[in-house]
Amino acid sequence: MKKVVSTLFTVALSLALAMVSASCDQVEKVASGGGGDAKTSSAKSSTGQSGQDVSSDTEQEANDAKDEESEFIEVAQADSRQQIEKIRLSAFTDFSCSKEWTNRDGGLGLRAGAGSGVCRVAFPGASGSYRVTLMAQLEFDGNPKFKIDVDGSTIAQGNYPMSMGKLVCDCPNWRVNCPDRIVPIDAGVHDIKQGASIEFVGAEVYPCGGNHGAYAKWHELVFTPQE
Repeated sequence: MKKVVSTLFTVALSLALAMVSASCDQVEKVASGGGGDAKTSSAKSSTGQSGQDVSSDTEQEANDAKDEESEFIEVAQADSRQQIEKIRLSAFTDFSCSKEWTNRDGGLGLRAGAGSGVCRVAFPGASGSYRVTLMAQLEFDGNPKFKIDVDGSTIAQGNYPMSMGKLVCDCPNWRVNCPDRIVPIDAGVHDIKQGASIEFVGAEVYPCGGNHGAYAKWHELVFTPQE
């Protein structure tokens, strides 16, 4: 009986050792295979990351080129706009005017009883074709005269319209009931050289009598380049 038990114990021990050996071999294979896969995966990951970096760099360079192109276009457009920008010459700050002129209700107008006055300036823009516009301040009680000369040649003359569309001689509280209006008066398209003498002449009128008149108030001359 003891011999049988001993034999069975030996067989069981041999089987257990065999199983442990097989398990160890399997673990080594798995570990070896996993390591290889990890290296391959790492290599692939590194390669993929490198490709992404190159792609990202290329996209950034393309974006930088587009930004530079956009900046160039914006500068060119700004230069173009500057070349065709309107030239505005203020009656108060750009023109040199005779003593008959003064500030009247926000516009440059003639002193009462002055008759007429003149303002002059040298044209600061480039030589070319311009539409000339007078920004006039209309009054209710008269339509004063005006004249615009370029280098001694008259390019426009006439009378202001009236602010109410007709002559009004009696208008109590006129600033509320018959206020002045600032409107553009087209003086036409003309060729004007740089440095040309620009002259504005205004003359007051008294169609309602001596109490009040219209004083040729104005604000500026505007020169719009023509293509």
